[in-house]
Amino acid sequence: MDTLQDFELYQKIKYDRHKPSLEVLYDRYERVLYSFIYKMTGNRELAEEVLQEVFIKLWRGIGEYHTDKGKFSSWLFMMSRNTAIDLIRKNRNETALEDEQIEYLADHQEDISKKK
Repeated sequence: MDTLQDFELYQKIKYDRHKPSLEVLYDRYERVLYSFIYKMTGNRELAEEVLQEVFIKLWRGIGEYHTDKGKFSSWLFMMSRNTAIDLIRKNRNETALEDEQIEYLADHQEDISKKK
């Protein structure tokens, strides 16, 4: 299995739902992708979350690799980059919403107390 090329493993995952192929790709790319994502995010937990999300997307067939667009590894790095950006934006929006909720509660504390 380790001798199969990345594209062959990708096809086995895509068409046959071959879990061992996913495991081989994970073993091949986990360290280098994690390092890449960690450098982008500066956060270990977020890097782990992004890495997990990338391989979930690969398993679910989200996004499609085409050999004419470059190497499989380049596509995997691009998917990692895009997933990291999406999760950073999502976390930023959630944090902003939490801050707004705290400000609202602080501004309306009297009103809330009166209703009780």
